Amino acid sequence: MEFLKIIMPILIGGVIGYFTNYIAIKMLFHPYRQIKIGKFRLPFTPGIIPKNQGRMAESVGNAVSSQLFTYDDIIGSIINEKTKKEITEKVTDMIFTSDISFSTALGEEDIENNEFVMKVSDGLSNKICFKLLETDMKPVIRGVLNNISKERKVIASVISLMPTIDFKIEEGIKQYIEENGQEFLCNYIVDMIKDIYDKPLNEAVEEIGLEREKVFDIVGRGFDMLAKKVAEELPKRIDIGKIITDKINAFEVAQLEDLLMQVMKNELQAVINLGAVLGAIIGAVNIFI
Repeated sequence: MEFLKIIMPILIGGVIGYFTNYIAIKMLFHPYRQIKIGKFRLPFTPGIIPKNQGRMAESVGNAVSSQLFTYDDIIGSIINEKTKKEITEKVTDMIFTSDISFSTALGEEDIENNEFVMKVSDGLSNKICFKLLETDMKPVIRGVLNNISKERKVIASVISLMPTIDFKIEEGIKQYIEENGQEFLCNYIVDMIKDIYDKPLNEAVEEIGLEREKVFDIVGRGFDMLAKKVAEELPKRIDIGKIITDKINAFEVAQLEDLLMQVMKNELQAVINLGAVLGAIIGAVNIFI
């Protein structure tokens, strides 16, 4: 009898502690929806997580995007020196070993309809024309005229007119450049590109005279430019916090419960068991009060 007086409070305290924690954990999710008796809502319905799912989703999204999974983390994991070296080496190897042509790589058989090629040609021709128009051509023209006069023994009276002649020639050349230079050079550049456009990449690179180290350097700089662009555009185009918030809000409460139980099943069971232990301890203490 004395034994029962000692053991019963301990057992009752343990059982109460166990089921109290078990019910408390279940009430995190259950019931999924509020329960009404007439016009009155039954207290603690719905469960804590269903009732606060929107607020919790936003809090988790903000915490993850600002602390756990930032844009710097994403960019750092994708764009680093190791990744740069691996990608640059693979692209360089592909260029020097591939029999794919520029037309296939660019996905455009007709070069004149390729927007990238036309932009490059137009940009180069525009810069060349601008430089030519800035250049003082008179010394070159004067040198050519001097050579002609010496070779063909032009009379001194003609030679004396050279300052006027070279000015007029320069004026005529620059006028032609202004009116027709860009179109002429653009067509010329396109023709040059056509010569290598349908050739395999490895043959085209060799014909241009680019060595492997130079191509490696060009590809590396291209990677850096792309990485910088990605770093600038990623925060504008991808809102990590919103993605996570929307994802959590889209879950059914039952799915959230299953997910949490998969991740924390042992930990939650430990909390229930701890309730039993604490209940038993309280029951044992009550024996001596």
